Amino acid sequence: MCLLAVLVAGAGVVGGGAVASQSAAESQECPPPNTRTVARSPSGAAFRRRGDDDALLACRFGARRPLLLSGGDDVQTHVRMAGRFVAVRDHDDSGSPDPCYGLSVSVFDLARTPPADPDVDYPLDPIYDETRFNCSGPSTSEDFNLPTSIVLKSNGAVAYIRCFSSDMPFGGPYRCRSDMPRQVIKHDASDARNHFTVLDVGAQITTQSLRLKRGRITWRNGSQLRSARLR
Repeated sequence: MCLLAVLVAGAGVVGGGAVASQSAAESQECPPPNTRTVARSPSGAAFRRRGDDDALLACRFGARRPLLLSGGDDVQTHVRMAGRFVAVRDHDDSGSPDPCYGLSVSVFDLARTPPADPDVDYPLDPIYDETRFNCSGPSTSEDFNLPTSIVLKSNGAVAYIRCFSSDMPFGGPYRCRSDMPRQVIKHDASDARNHFTVLDVGAQITTQSLRLKRGRITWRNGSQLRSARLR
């Protein structure tokens, strides 16, 4: 009887190990094989397919399939992930005759219902999207058209610094003009879809100084360290 009990207990351990291994295998499918991870959080990952740098996808651990965030003629940089949210800087690199291109900051919620057709790559709608245009021709560029540093909170709140882009061709690289001011911008999770708040403006704002710690963002404007709550 004692031997039988030991054998049964041993079988339970083996069975439990198999279940654990199966769960781990499911988690390893996010991101899928043959992909390159560009951002990760405890909830999932953002990635690109090998050989396809035009499409940015993301997945949640345990989800049935990944979600397309952006692709086509768009180029995505500054990808950040916190919880189930992904933030990205996106610019239209279509090379169209129009001398203007859009530079945006978008936030995606991976818990949102994906597009209906699983066989067609429809991009997921962002929960926040703020786009401004830079023009190299006779058209007028919008002010503060280049987003730089981006920080993202696990509830989807986002903050970033915008500056005036130097005149560069399609595809960049895009750089901030040193003779023009910069803006610090935030979007709280409770804000309306595309509402944002300008926290600071100044030519001495350091574009790479933006930090997020315990729900508070900090940045440098000249010799001053400034801060605000990101909710």
